[in-house]
Amino acid sequence: MKEVALWTALSAALAVGAAAFEMRREIVPLWRLSIAPLAALACALSLPPEPRWLGAALGAIVVGLVAGSVRGLSAALRVKQVWKSVALRHATYDGIAVALLICVMAGADIKPVVAYVARELTPPPFAAIALLCAGYLLGRAASIGVRSGTPDDDPVAQ
Repeated sequence: MKEVALWTALSAALAVGAAAFEMRREIVPLWRLSIAPLAALACALSLPPEPRWLGAALGAIVVGLVAGSVRGLSAALRVKQVWKSVALRHATYDGIAVALLICVMAGADIKPVVAYVARELTPPPFAAIALLCAGYLLGRAASIGVRSGTPDDDPVAQ
């Protein structure tokens, strides 16, 4: 752990903690949905990019944004317009899985792992994969935020 940067580890842990909070299906203010994606983006940007993977990293964030937006559009929400809060109706494990993948990428970006991957396969694409995950969480939170502007049709939720 001494080779992983402190800020990278902290932002990865914050992303996992914030994504795990969504699984409890509690009603949260809208701003709280942005904690996991912003922490994931901070973690992904703190990983040193491999120059050969720079184009793939830029493409990965775009693909992640699109995939996350599609997922956010299909998420079942309970919106409280008066309090500007939202709750996910069903436990979604995609946010925590993506945040855990970012943690794995941050933890794998150490000298022995990078040397092994570079020797056996190709240069390590850890930053590109982390940017894909961060883009997914950003797109998901953005589309949920946009969707929360319309009231819920469920009379029980209001």
